[in-house]
Amino acid sequence: MSASPPSDESQLQELHRALAANQLAQAAAVAFALARRGVLPIVQLVGLAGLMGHAGQAARAAELYHLWLRCTESPLLFAAWYNLGLLQLQTDEQHEAEQSLRAALLIKPDFTDARLALASLQERLCQPAAALASWRAALAQIDPEHPAGRPQQLQALNGMARAAALCRQYPEAEDACARSLLLDPRQPDIVAQWLRLRQRQCAWPVCVPLPGLTEADLLDQADAAALLCLSDDPAAQLAAAGRHPVNRAAAPAPLADAHGYQHRKLRIGYLSADFSSHAARHAAELYGLHQRQQFEIYGFSWDEQDPAGLRARSAPRMDHHIRLTVMSDLQAAHTIRAHEIDILVDLHGLGAAGRPGILAHRPAPVQIGWLGYPGSSAMPALDYVLADAFVLPPRLRAAFTERPLYLPHCAQLYDRRRAAATTPGRASCGLPDDAFVFCCFHPGRQLAPARFAGWMRILRRVPGSVLWLAADSEAVRDHLRLAALRHGVASERLVFAPRV
Repeated sequence: MSASPPSDESQLQELHRALAANQLAQAAAVAFALARRGVLPIVQLVGLAGLMGHAGQAARAAELYHLWLRCTESPLLFAAWYNLGLLQLQTDEQHEAEQSLRAALLIKPDFTDARLALASLQERLCQPAAALASWRAALAQIDPEHPAGRPQQLQALNGMARAAALCRQYPEAEDACARSLLLDPRQPDIVAQWLRLRQRQCAWPVCVPLPGLTEADLLDQADAAALLCLSDDPAAQLAAAGRHPVNRAAAPAPLADAHGYQHRKLRIGYLSADFSSHAARHAAELYGLHQRQQFEIYGFSWDEQDPAGLRARSAPRMDHHIRLTVMSDLQAAHTIRAHEIDILVDLHGLGAAGRPGILAHRPAPVQIGWLGYPGSSAMPALDYVLADAFVLPPRLRAAFTERPLYLPHCAQLYDRRRAAATTPGRASCGLPDDAFVFCCFHPGRQLAPARFAGWMRILRRVPGSVLWLAADSEAVRDHLRLAALRHGVASERLVFAPRV
């Protein structure tokens, strides 16, 4: 007579014994048998899969989840999909994780934890519009009275602020930061972001005290990029750079060999979000001017956006163009290291689009800052900064941790071969036919109140003149029109050029 198959209860007891004895292989075998029959409790499923993941058996754990989901009828299917998504995130299977989290939400749309995880993942996948929608949905369904409500609110508000800013929804981003700081004013990173958003929108004065935060507190927590336009004190700017998260963290072990490489051609890598915006757009011609007999040129970028096809002018002038879009800083650094770059030139520094965390891993033996950030990064991993005597006067060298390499004339450059646009007429730009036109195309964050007041004095003294400004949002236009009225200048004398 053949032995009868073990009962569900006896196998569950065997599973408990195997787990208690740390016999992971035996526990997994029993769990798979129970899952095939649709009788493995979800608590044991999640617990065992977690142990398998920590033991380096994530793929096998994912198989167990998929088997359970196929064979089990349970009102908790959404929880299994969610935990599978978390497992896939741990193994960097980002697109698979997105599918799992969406499956959880399809079953249970009000599952806040899954909504928050999906929003975070969409940020990592450079999907700001989708992330913003997910953060909004998560915030709307959070119960503030629940024990987890407050931290979830902070997570959702801070995520909304980041995603809204990337979508150029600046008032929404500013409001999300302010609401977050009302819940917890002890968030230096959110204070810094709130100040940047107010600068970008010309919301003056930028430093407006909030409950629990004085004006002095705000200035002390401003990040380095914001402080460049809030203070002209070099020591304060250097201190702000030192507070950047990349400088507060312990320095990781360098990836590159300090002695460099012995390539026939020197390999120069340029590191930028997209090579198509900010100051980097003006360097497009440069990449083709290197002597190819001596240099091999690499471009490393991560932004999906390419306004006006500007990247198309840069990439063909490089020998290699490598995308780092969905990579972590460490993964990106390993990618750069694998190409054995001799000199890595960073075009962003501590600016908003920068990824200084890549540089912190020192993927190249020599690393240089240039062009996109006029202050010191305070990063030990940046050896030099390309400068001129105007951007970095010799008297301010003590305010830079990088060693300056002075170019003979000017550290800024422009693409001489960029195709000239058709010259527009005044009417198409909204400019009066008979007015004298003053131009100031600085971004809003650089147009400080004192500078704007100077422009208003000029307009008052030059009848019939207008000031042509750049503005990338309605908030900037509204704030500047009100500021002009406060200076006794009609708002119609401000003309705004759209973002191009």
